[in-house]
Amino acid sequence: MSGNHTATSEINKDILTNLLGLNQYKNTTIFYNEKHFVLYPSIDSSSGKFDSREENLDRYTSRKGHLLIRTSDFLLYLPLTKFIREMINEVNKKYNSKSRFHRKFKIVIDTNKFYIRRVTDKKVIAINHVSEKVIRRDLKSTF
Repeated sequence: MSGNHTATSEINKDILTNLLGLNQYKNTTIFYNEKHFVLYPSIDSSSGKFDSREENLDRYTSRKGHLLIRTSDFLLYLPLTKFIREMINEVNKKYNSKSRFHRKFKIVIDTNKFYIRRVTDKKVIAINHVSEKVIRRDLKSTF
């Protein structure tokens, strides 16, 4: 991902750590507690793309999983099991020396609706736009 990763990795991080009481796993996009696993990638602001590293997905076990995608302006939410079931396959897996095995996706906005699109074959899935207020009201009670 291009740009200042340190700055983008801090966007809304306080929601995960302070509000939801999650811990960050090392220096990754994984946040967790005893019951929940959150994959928290950021979107490249110039391309609208994000990637999902296979080793991060491999850490997901029996906890309730969440995909929470951050931008500088908003958050997008999808249950992680739905994302994995519908968007992760062997065909769209790529390798590079920095990220190892990963998959690329793009956020598409169409008439105030948000979608994740696989870069390799253009398959799409709807994703929910959530505000910090919604997270405070709805997600906090589940954590």
